[in-house]
Amino acid sequence: MIVSKGSRVRSDDRRDATNDALDIVQTRRVMLAPLRTAEDHQWAFRLATASGVADRWFLRGEPEITFESFMQAMHHMALSRLIVGRSNALPLAHAVCFDLDLRHRHASVGVAADPSVHGTGLALEGLGLFILDILRRFDLRKLYAEAISYNLPQYASGAGRWYDIEGCLTAHEYVDGEYWDVYVLAIDRHKFLELVASKRWGKVSRGLSQTVDAD
Repeated sequence: MIVSKGSRVRSDDRRDATNDALDIVQTRRVMLAPLRTAEDHQWAFRLATASGVADRWFLRGEPEITFESFMQAMHHMALSRLIVGRSNALPLAHAVCFDLDLRHRHASVGVAADPSVHGTGLALEGLGLFILDILRRFDLRKLYAEAISYNLPQYASGAGRWYDIEGCLTAHEYVDGEYWDVYVLAIDRHKFLELVASKRWGKVSRGLSQTVDAD
């Protein structure tokens, strides 16, 4: 749906547009893939224990991360997907959904990227697809994410648009010899879908294409 500048969008049209947004399953650069093979899980485990990732990923509170503890944690995830490149299907990042609460209609999300794609926007692009996947599967109002204070500047441009900061846990996590604040970010379902429908993805996802997922 294309709306000319200054025209009024009916509420039914807005609902249709947000429903269309849920059909988006890939971009020109990335798509989602389930973790099916032992190699997939080994790759995700190596990423989870890599330097610069382990201290901010979902097992960061564990004194020692083993493959067994990683797999046990994975079994408690509501949803888990690899973000892979469309040109070669190689994994670039790992996205997870956890703490699913269907009564209160919220859950938490996280993404860890291979260091080789830092600064490219590919992980955030894939995270956008992952959020759409979650919203297709579950009738959730909100998704929560956490960002340690030294990482927050990476996502600062999305504040107030793609997410809102709902809280700050001061001196919450101990990394590299000091305590850091952790910010609680909230992604609102309707706001997110309206932004996707309007195609204003900016750096988060370039060149969306509505393509039916084969999975």
